[in-house]
Amino acid sequence: MILISLPADVATAQIVGQTSEGITSFSIKVSRISPAAGVSYGMSNNSELRLLGFVTTYSNLSPHDNQLFLDLSYLRYTNWVNSETLNTYWGLNVNMLFEDSLIGPGLLLGSSYRLSSKFAIFAEVGLNAFIDGNSNSTIGFHNSGIGIKIGL
Repeated sequence: MILISLPADVATAQIVGQTSEGITSFSIKVSRISPAAGVSYGMSNNSELRLLGFVTTYSNLSPHDNQLFLDLSYLRYTNWVNSETLNTYWGLNVNMLFEDSLIGPGLLLGSSYRLSSKFAIFAEVGLNAFIDGNSNSTIGFHNSGIGIKIGL
């Protein structure tokens, strides 16, 4: 019989909905732009890098079909709420739509609620300024949405 003992900080690092260094999770987000799926990676105990993407047949930001959309976000978890299950975060993100050369830098403010050690839900408000290749721009809450996070 083999017994494995983990230090307390390593054992708690497996909890989804809180960020922990080196932990990867699968994320699905539904926003005003379109649903997206991807991965999140804990860069430290309070910061996370999330990459979401999808191929869309329609986007309210572009008239073209079958486009690759990427959403790259840096999330910084805060201690604004003193709770083991509810976490708040702010973030910086950039959205890219490739066929139309559309880029959308922005800010995020969100919270996640841990339902179990491997499952969390989240909601966030995202303000982005989208700029296309013709220098046309729009500002809005296109990247606001809800999602789930599943620990791998």
